[in-house]
Amino acid sequence: ARELNLDLDHAFFVGDREDDIETGRRIGATTVLVKTGLGTATLDQIGRNVPHCVATNLSTAADFILSHQ
Repeated sequence: ARELNLDLDHAFFVGDREDDIETGRRIGATTVLVKTGLGTATLDQIGRNVPHCVATNLSTAADFILSHQ
């Protein structure tokens, strides 16, 4: 992040596993769990790493991100 001068407080982290959501939260990003891939199973078993948003697919995730900038 430093090397690329990224502002992680305004970043989004999209994934389909709980590890993805945990990583996003650890870096301070807004997290989006997509239901595609492993996302539906992940959602059924989610522990303490609740995402900020659950999206049906990448298109829906992109709509969420664009509406929150």
